[in-house]
Amino acid sequence: MMRPMKLAGSELMFGAGCLEYIKTMKYKKVSIVIGGSSMIRSGMLDKVREYFAETGAETMVISGVEPDPHFSTVLRGADEMKEFQPDLIVALGGGSVMDAAKTMWIYYEHPELTRFSDVLPPNAFPKLREKARFCCIPSTSGTASEVSRSVVITDENGMKQGLGNMEMMPDIAICDPEVTISMPARITAETGLDALTHALEALVSRRANYVSNILAVHAAQDIMQVLPKACENGQDL
Repeated sequence: MMRPMKLAGSELMFGAGCLEYIKTMKYKKVSIVIGGSSMIRSGMLDKVREYFAETGAETMVISGVEPDPHFSTVLRGADEMKEFQPDLIVALGGGSVMDAAKTMWIYYEHPELTRFSDVLPPNAFPKLREKARFCCIPSTSGTASEVSRSVVITDENGMKQGLGNMEMMPDIAICDPEVTISMPARITAETGLDALTHALEALVSRRANYVSNILAVHAAQDIMQVLPKACENGQDL
């Protein structure tokens, strides 16, 4: 069942089958960013493109995002977007894909930027959404990049750089468990423990409060209860 909600200004859809929410979206040209071949093998890429086709949207795919994405991958993707001119960018994949796609979005909207340092402090962060909106469809749990304002990119010098700004908060997050069922048990375990770590970090944070503690405790309890079952049978939703 699809459960729409708002989170930090983003539109969040959750529930088995909520991928069909795409059919209600009104965009003309959609760039879909993926990693390797997992979304192709699972059929999810074809399904996403099919749903957008039903709305009349034209789609193109940017593939080859590696784990711990490199800035050169970001620039390549941004160049493909500049040629295609999408009004919606979709990240279909795990945390690396979502981080890379967010950063491609910046350099697509601002072709005058050429270095990763151009968007790091003390430089002003550029305004987004002049050309496109941003949607995440996560294929793993754990990173929560679909509802975060942050990315981690390996820069030109091989250094991992963190970047955060509310401009990068996705406009839409479609969290359909059916997208995740192709995950191997090992990835299910690793990303599930990543989610558990986020819950524990929230509990010990200096900025924790009564409400965040309630959410963090329930998240940790739910993960401890269902993660072993998910690892045993990823098809059990």
